[in-house]
Amino acid sequence: MALIREPDSNSPPQLPARASVSSDLPTSDIPRPASSALPRRSASLLYPVALTLVVIASYVRFLNAGFAGTDSLPLIETSRVLSWSDLLQQLRQPVMAGTLFTSGELIYRPVVSLTFALDYLIWGLDAVGYHITNLIFHLVTTLAVFGILRGLSLAAWSSFLGAAVFALHPIVAAAVPVIARRDNLVSAAPFCLALVCVMRAQGRAAPLWTAAAVVLFALALLSKEMAFGAAPLVPLVAFGAVATRSDSRRALATGVRVALLFGLTTVAIFGLRFAVLGALGGYSGTGAISQPNGELYRHILVTFARFLFWPFRDVFPAGSIGWLVAPAALLALLLVASTRFPKRIGIPVAIGCLWLAEFALFYAALKTFTGAWYLYFALPGAAMLVAVLLEWSVGVLGSGVRSRAGLPAALSLGGTSVFAAAVLVTSPLIQPYDAWLVDGAASARYLGAVLECARAAPDGSVLTFARVPDYLDYADNMQTELLTPTLVFEHTLTSFFRLALPGRPLQVVVEGYNHIRSPDHLAVSCDQTPNGRAITASS
Repeated sequence: MALIREPDSNSPPQLPARASVSSDLPTSDIPRPASSALPRRSASLLYPVALTLVVIASYVRFLNAGFAGTDSLPLIETSRVLSWSDLLQQLRQPVMAGTLFTSGELIYRPVVSLTFALDYLIWGLDAVGYHITNLIFHLVTTLAVFGILRGLSLAAWSSFLGAAVFALHPIVAAAVPVIARRDNLVSAAPFCLALVCVMRAQGRAAPLWTAAAVVLFALALLSKEMAFGAAPLVPLVAFGAVATRSDSRRALATGVRVALLFGLTTVAIFGLRFAVLGALGGYSGTGAISQPNGELYRHILVTFARFLFWPFRDVFPAGSIGWLVAPAALLALLLVASTRFPKRIGIPVAIGCLWLAEFALFYAALKTFTGAWYLYFALPGAAMLVAVLLEWSVGVLGSGVRSRAGLPAALSLGGTSVFAAAVLVTSPLIQPYDAWLVDGAASARYLGAVLECARAAPDGSVLTFARVPDYLDYADNMQTELLTPTLVFEHTLTSFFRLALPGRPLQVVVEGYNHIRSPDHLAVSCDQTPNGRAITASS
């Protein structure tokens, strides 16, 4: 029997086999392609694992920030669920119902309230547990942003860099370390997860992914009113996910179906919100939405842009019109350029620009933007632009082919690289942002001292407070402006005593407030009065 089969006359001619090359090197020393170094599944997990480690390394120290923020304790106290009736009540009342908070803000965020209720059942008054929850929500949002970028056909490496910009942007240091500012995290996390589900809603599993997306989207709407401003992004992202892989007609049909489904969900949740509040809700002192206020619009848009480009905050003076003109011109330029890019690049560029513009205009229309943490929901748009522009620039410059796109690609690579590097340098991974630790220590010291005074007061006492520490004038003005560290207000004290001294009927009256610089400048004295105790915080 022949060892080598003669070729069939009908078969195509065979090329001679390549001669084997012997080597005296052990096989382990022979270089191998990078793709074979790790299984594809393991390689795909490297970026999410790296993002997880980055988030933990950046924010784990804030677990010791305590109950920093004036609203942290009131949110916990008014969100407790001790019976089924309490659970139902959380679904039919505004945030912090029964406190002075509702005189300034009338808002409906039942999902956020239920997260506080669950934390209280697990942790009681151990602040560390509440901070762990905040950290988990931020991590989930970061991973979801990575998933959104991958769903728009961006490479894993550029999606990782974009998600890292989101995770590390300095404005996040104004949200994650504060228990009271959880609403931004709780609303953004399910919204971004909903987008991931929408992009995966294909084939036989489409109904399940779509149902999951609707539920997550509803949770986002029930977490913070800013999610209503994000609603138009859902069909836009659904369109983009299909358009980058398929024809525009199919993408448009997908976008229309998603718009109808999620539009109905938005209307239903808005109706529930209106029924509970009896009005649109919002913040007092800004005037009705229908009343134009050009100066306020300008202030909000300028502040929005300055916080977005916080690493470059000294380029223009605070409040300068330059913060409005320069970013607006940049977004307009990118929107025009998106029509000239290849579809796989142009669509994410357009979505990123519209994401940022939509939130800026939404905040201006509602006349509300109280601090840097409001930018949290808008940041994925910036992350998208960083990721897609980096990928396009590297692709053009790395191709070795000279073209008219070379100069724009070089400028794009330089600009996005500088922005990403500046975010890293000013991020919580590098900067301490220890104002929150000082704030938490000052709050703990003050509340611990007044608790001892209150324990000695008879039931029914009127506790009169003077020089209550309300704001932290931190030595670092940059941190003060970015973070806005707050301490104790009257409703903070009321809720604290209800939590720490349950069943004790004590009335709180605050006669005045005072800023402090550190816990070392804080001393508390108690004086007996005919109707109770007068408590003075000296600083």
